[in-house]
Amino acid sequence: MKCDPKQLVSILLHGLIGPLDGKTYQAGFMAPGTALGLTKERDLAQVLSYIRFARGGNGGSIAEGDVKAIKQTTANRKTPWTQAELEAGN
Repeated sequence: MKCDPKQLVSILLHGLIGPLDGKTYQAGFMAPGTALGLTKERDLAQVLSYIRFARGGNGGSIAEGDVKAIKQTTANRKTPWTQAELEAGN
């Protein structure tokens, strides 16, 4: 899975479930950022910017405003994402 900002923000907001890149991991679930106490858009943007930097720095940083916009568009989401949903652009 690539480090697309919309996908990363969506995962950190709502979690991820199921196989990833054809691999099933032990828990099969990644909890949303709220499980780690990440509730503020600023904090989410900083953590995701760090992840992108740590994976090669090619993506640049993620702005707090981007997190806020994605949070608003996915506000009705109640379940974790699957890789297929994220890749379909949902």
